[in-house]
Amino acid sequence: MDHLNLQIDLAQLPWPDENSHVFVRGEPSRRVAWIPKDPAQWHRYACGYKEAAERVYESWVALSDDSLVFPIVFLYRHYVELRLKELLQSAERYLDLPREWQSNHKLGELWGCLTKLLPQIFPDEPKADLQNAGRLVRELAEGDPLSFHFRYPETKDGRQHLENLERLDIVSFTDAMRGLSGFLDGASMALSVYTENQGTI
Repeated sequence: MDHLNLQIDLAQLPWPDENSHVFVRGEPSRRVAWIPKDPAQWHRYACGYKEAAERVYESWVALSDDSLVFPIVFLYRHYVELRLKELLQSAERYLDLPREWQSNHKLGELWGCLTKLLPQIFPDEPKADLQNAGRLVRELAEGDPLSFHFRYPETKDGRQHLENLERLDIVSFTDAMRGLSGFLDGASMALSVYTENQGTI
């Protein structure tokens, strides 16, 4: 059996020292990120994960590094989950309805609740758009039911998460996610405008 030849120059690696800290508030500057604490924070979280997914995808295009498939899928999936939850909260607020959904990772359940509300707010929108978006959400939920499949290689009891998935067309996946995000972002923006103008017309 061949032994791995790991020629690692430890002196070239970053290393923790007594001055290393993880969560440092920092003074206002370009090196500091401001953490949202406003009603739009769900929107900001969603946009952040989608932007990260796009940047990792561009790295995959440039490098063809298969290990990047895991963050690409996870980041896009998490974006969809965040956007669905944001839309549910916004729609219920706009329609003055009580909350009737569980905050979990089940995209199918979240989508099912949302599809009861969107037609009330956008009655003239083509049904095909809702159907196509719903199909993509369900496919994403089927491929990664609870957002663990692309975060961890196996379950807690040692079963392989992606045992039946040998290849994934990253370009097709990303194209589908871009289309879905266009629909979800459009609904989010329109609902934001509707809410802002609520009571004025």
